[in-house]
Amino acid sequence: GKRIFTEGRSKFVVIKDKKCEYNSQFQMYLSTNMLHPQFSEEFAAHVMIVNFTSGGDVLETQLLAAVLQDEDQQLYKEWFHISQLESSVAVSIKGGQDSLLDLLCSFDGSLLDSA
Repeated sequence: GKRIFTEGRSKFVVIKDKKCEYNSQFQMYLSTNMLHPQFSEEFAAHVMIVNFTSGGDVLETQLLAAVLQDEDQQLYKEWFHISQLESSVAVSIKGGQDSLLDLLCSFDGSLLDSA
């Protein structure tokens, strides 16, 4: 964990045996060109990872998930469940469309004659 201590009016943290001034407002932003960066669970638990290579809708969904997960766990669980159902329905619809197109492409003769 953090090893924060006070000397006088200043706060310090020890990083690799070096005393550094601590500021609770400090934020760090890291960027990578890697398509699928791998992070340890310990690291991922302390940061918000956002994939900016995604389209606008996907990025919006990632940010919504991050905020919900941080602010309201119950609402996040409900949202996640609904998102999974929505994905499942989309996959089913795509499968139905593909099957219908396959039937139409393999049909011999006129569709009107078979009615």
